[in-house]
Amino acid sequence: MQIRQIQQQDAESFIDFLKQLDAETEFMLFEIGERPTLLSQQIEYIKNLELSVNEVIFVAIHQQHVVGFIALSRKSFNKVKHCFQLVMGILENYHGKNLANDLYQYAEQWAVGQGAIRIELSVIQNNIRAIKFYEKLGFEKEGIRKKSIFSKGQLLDELYMGKILHSQYNKKP
Repeated sequence: MQIRQIQQQDAESFIDFLKQLDAETEFMLFEIGERPTLLSQQIEYIKNLELSVNEVIFVAIHQQHVVGFIALSRKSFNKVKHCFQLVMGILENYHGKNLANDLYQYAEQWAVGQGAIRIELSVIQNNIRAIKFYEKLGFEKEGIRKKSIFSKGQLLDELYMGKILHSQYNKKP
């Protein structure tokens, strides 16, 4: 298994991966068919990522296929550019293999190198496995957006979680 920043050569495999991921899980924001699937668009997006200090995608590659990813992004405004938003997805066949932890370690190291102090995410409240995973990494529950996700005819709550990366900022007043 190889973990590295996404490259233009991964574009087609990444599109296939996202299609499979969206078909396998109800926990990602996108449903089947909602993501852009044009290869030229994906290549252009990855090309722009290669130059960015505000966004990155790390992929897990197994036998030349993307099987997992983690993405970090931030706004470039001075007041919030220390905060990165995280999104992660791994194919079902690769759950339980420590892949999520490995992807997270690469992403956090990159974020710290970009001056990050905080990483935040949202997770559907019934995704217990993900919540427990993020808590093990040091994320804390910070709030709930009630009825913010509509999935399979149900309104679901979205849990906000965050992690402060530097101990000097963890001190309470």
